[in-house]
Amino acid sequence: MLNKLYSYFQLPTKPPAKQSIIQTKALQNAIFNSIYFSSIATDANGIIQIFNVGAEKMLGYSAAEVMNTMTPAELSDAEELTLRADNLSLEHGQLITSGFEALIFKAARGIEDIYELTYIRKDGSRFPAVVSVTALHTDDTIIGYLLIGTDNTLRKQDQDCVRKLLQATEQNPTTIVITDLNMNIEYVNEQFVKSSGYSREEVIGKNPRILQSGHTPRTTYTDMRTTLGKGDNWHGEFINKSKLGVEYLESVLISPIHDSTGTITHYLAIKEDITERKQNEALVLLAKERAEALAISKTQFLANMSHEIRTPMSGIIGFSELALLKEMPADIRDYLTKINHASTNLLGILNDILDLSKLEANGISLNPMPFDLNELRDTLYTLFAEAAQNKGLVFDITIPAQVPRKLIGDDLRLKQVLINLLSNAVKFTSCGAINLSINLLDSKASKARLLFNVKDSGIGLSGEDQKKLFKPFTQADESISRRFGGTGLGLALSHNLVQLMGGKFTVVSTPGLGSSFSFELALGVSDKSEQANVKQPLASTASALKEFAPILAETRILVAEDNFFNQQIVKELLQLAGIQVQIANNGAEALAMLELDEFDAILMDIHMPVMNGLDATQQLRRSLRFADIPIIALTAGVTETEREQCLACGMNDFINKPINMTQLLSTLVRWIQPSVLTC
Repeated sequence: MLNKLYSYFQLPTKPPAKQSIIQTKALQNAIFNSIYFSSIATDANGIIQIFNVGAEKMLGYSAAEVMNTMTPAELSDAEELTLRADNLSLEHGQLITSGFEALIFKAARGIEDIYELTYIRKDGSRFPAVVSVTALHTDDTIIGYLLIGTDNTLRKQDQDCVRKLLQATEQNPTTIVITDLNMNIEYVNEQFVKSSGYSREEVIGKNPRILQSGHTPRTTYTDMRTTLGKGDNWHGEFINKSKLGVEYLESVLISPIHDSTGTITHYLAIKEDITERKQNEALVLLAKERAEALAISKTQFLANMSHEIRTPMSGIIGFSELALLKEMPADIRDYLTKINHASTNLLGILNDILDLSKLEANGISLNPMPFDLNELRDTLYTLFAEAAQNKGLVFDITIPAQVPRKLIGDDLRLKQVLINLLSNAVKFTSCGAINLSINLLDSKASKARLLFNVKDSGIGLSGEDQKKLFKPFTQADESISRRFGGTGLGLALSHNLVQLMGGKFTVVSTPGLGSSFSFELALGVSDKSEQANVKQPLASTASALKEFAPILAETRILVAEDNFFNQQIVKELLQLAGIQVQIANNGAEALAMLELDEFDAILMDIHMPVMNGLDATQQLRRSLRFADIPIIALTAGVTETEREQCLACGMNDFINKPINMTQLLSTLVRWIQPSVLTC
């Protein structure tokens, strides 16, 4: 039988031309030796007689293993053959058995038969193949069958990739459109149908301009055509219109599609409906603008309220301080002392409320500046030494010699925190001692890490009470507010300020034994040389007069202030130091008086009728004659913006109202006789 099959492929009996013989041999070699397809020939019963090199490579068997022993059905998937037999039986109306008959049924009847099946290799692995089956004849007799197969794995993988890609495209929540080079639509996915309202049949072959609403700027289309003409990707936004006339906004990315030679054949558009997102963004932007406007209004309201409340407070505190410098009966002095303390406490509450509101509105930013740690110590000592002494407390501030004195940081906010802590320590301590210590933890390059600790022997706090410490308007125990007063704002504000400066509070407290509040801060170290002689702390207004009056006596100060009470307070305070004072009711009067007389410095209120202090200062700085005269702002405003405005217009410094006598005199000395501070 094998000889018959071979003879089927032998040369014809009639001797052909030499060229024909060569072609026939080439065909034989291609069939039997090709490694690119399998050639399996069987006898009429399906037993394999020829198994070429390609079949060996593809299926893993050697020819000797299969020839005269196996049929091609044994190399195929049995379930597939059963299914094929069933389908052929239905198609031809006769019973066809599974196995080899199912493979060659059509070929045996002269019907062209090319189909896909699954081959099983010798190692059990499987792969798809496309098989062409041909019956081999001698005269009218079938002597066997030839099955030529090719490995279909790569094509199946490609088909699978295409199927997955098509599924992903169809199920994609974004709109996908493919056009030809003339922008005629060749494909749209399901999302396009949902977004536009058009069916596929309605848009295939059409130009996407059917979606145009007329509201997309013409420059958008021009830019798109120019960019795509260069072969680049284009991204932009279209205002399109659905079939029902509803406008919607799309974000569009259009990319050229290239073939294997790099030639552009199509364009791919990926579009996302951003109508809702844009609407939400507009709402968010509107809400943001309203919030910002509200924050500005709130800030302005706080500034105005601060100014309006602090102005009469200046009168109360100022006049009570002036009165306390005079001789009077003990009971009257007691009344005035209590008025002064009450008004000072009220001012502290006002400051805390304003600062807490600004922190909540992100309205407070740090302003790092060089400052002297000794000056900070002196200020704190001045504020609390007398109050502690009056309660019989030992008050001490300790700063070891190795701690740098010249630092860089926001000393105003640091001072505010320490004032709150020391104020609480004095308030809640009835006997014993209060100590503020500032220690150096480490120093690297131009940075110093300092530990600030305020320790007292006061009422102390339980663990449960400590959890409430830093909540606004909350005190550890409601009875505390009845016994000691207070709003509960100080520690909440201090906590937020310490966090703003990069630190964190640590609290150690025991009921009845006292408390310790500490925090670490990393501050810059200034390269300015230390002052040779540092002043001793000032304990009271009287000592401030004793310290500075000899330096400032006979100096001439112009005070520009429109409030009559403030005029009187400032004038009398300065006169106590032997200073000659002239009063101007507004900026215009101040300019006129400066033309007629000589002054050593100017105290300038900010808010005045006719001409305010900022405008008056700017006008003065335009004249060489007044370029160097010290101008110090008198302001009831406490915002950073107002401070910045003072410095920006040419002022040298500022003093807050209510006026502190020590601050007023030391500031004047700093600008009129600066050499005194360093001698």
